[in-house]
Order: sequence, then structure tokens, then C-alpha cells
Amino acid sequence: MDHSKQRVTAAIGFVSALWILSLAGCASSTPAPEASTVKSTELSFNINKCEMQGPGLYKCPAIDKPICNPDYTGTPVECLHTDKNGNITVQQLQQ
Repeated sequence: MDHSKQRVTAAIGFVSALWILSLAGCASSTPAPEASTVKSTELSFNINKCEMQGPGLYKCPAIDKPICNPDYTGTPVECLHTDKNGNITVQQLQQ
């Protein structure tokens, strides 16, 4: 019985080690956003090119999706919805 306990302990340790290694791989695989990406988004986004849906609500093309990134510092908008085609619905915030 002592031998089976050792096998169970070894198996649990092995599975735990694999799980921890898989988490470490996931954490290192996502690159950090570059500041140049945020700046180029800020320069290219123009809410006037979006389709007005109502007071302060706009439907913007999928190309403007990077403005939903929390690091974006351009036109103050809140991303509300992304449709199946990647278009985003945003609400312009009061300045």
C-alpha cells in the first residue's frame, strides 16, 4: 500500500508541474502593446467617419477596433458592442 501512495503522490506532482508550466507558457506568449500602435490608432481614428446610430452612439468599422484597448488615449469613447463582422458600437464621452 505504501508503494501505491508513492505512485499517486508522484502522479499528482507530475500533473501539477505540467499545469504550472502550461500557465507559464501562456503568460509569456502574449506580447505587450507597443506605444507606437496606440499613437497610430489615435492619429487615424475619426469619430466623424463612423455611422451615427443615435445621440452620442456611433457604429465604426472593424479597423477602428484598437480604440477599445485600455491603453488608447485619443478621442474619449466607450466601446459598447462588437458585432459578428467586427464593427464596433461606441459612445462618445463628454469632454
